[in-house]
Amino acid sequence: MPSRTRVLIHDMPAMLRDIVRGVIAKEPDIELLGIPSRLQRPRRRRRGEPDVVVGSPSGQQNAADASEWLQRWPRARVLLVSPSGRESVLYELRPHATTLGELS
Repeated sequence: MPSRTRVLIHDMPAMLRDIVRGVIAKEPDIELLGIPSRLQRPRRRRRGEPDVVVGSPSGQQNAADASEWLQRWPRARVLLVSPSGRESVLYELRPHATTLGELS
């Protein structure tokens, strides 16, 4: 069995978080590691480190949020989705960022 992509949802508005969780639930090759609250620092999980961290930027701090998460999980990619869900930025292998533009 091929390995599953491990995803951690972090710091997202409730409605956007529920949408992302619903998409993940429909994909058999994606595993949801957890959804920590804003006040709870995510712990290292027994199931391994996330491959992808999905979150929303806090204010105008895209790079700061991505940098913090990449320090915590250096092998992960960080996908920051705007609170509206229309734009996103993918960070991987610091300090590279790929702007994905408007999403549908």
